[in-house]
Amino acid sequence: MNKLILLLSLILSVSLFSCDNDKKDDPTPPPPPTKANTLKYSIVDIGELFDMVDITVEYTKADGTVASEPMTAKTWAKEITGFKTPFKPTMKTSFVKKAGFVAEEKNYRITIKFEHNYKLSNNDGYFDEFGGTTGIKGKKGIEDYINNLVANPKVYTFDVPVKKEPSKE
Repeated sequence: MNKLILLLSLILSVSLFSCDNDKKDDPTPPPPPTKANTLKYSIVDIGELFDMVDITVEYTKADGTVASEPMTAKTWAKEITGFKTPFKPTMKTSFVKKAGFVAEEKNYRITIKFEHNYKLSNNDGYFDEFGGTTGIKGKKGIEDYINNLVANPKVYTFDVPVKKEPSKE
């Protein structure tokens, strides 16, 4: 009886482990992953302005709707994927003077720098940056500057063209 159990155990173990390499290698490689159109909005530097104003960023999502979120650090970025071309995204920054901010009689150096870039599924792409640094003198100067930001949100709209498919020649 022990020999019979041993023989059955041996047959069972051989049958379980012998089927492991029965699959033949498929000569067809898997298709490459599909690339999606991507776009990145960025506010790369706002310097000491972050301590003076609260900033809300509105941006166009891939489906064309608008999203809004507060800027909680001196830099901000959002990447969206899967939009269809042509696409006309917009980024808008709105400013509100921070409660408790008191302007001082000093020279201010205010920086606001924005960037955006996109890459289409056919590898066409684009990069742009805009903004800069402004020197502002005194308490009245910075108060006027902040009041102007509050009254005039920064809006930037750009065009992402229809992607051109590579020619098949």
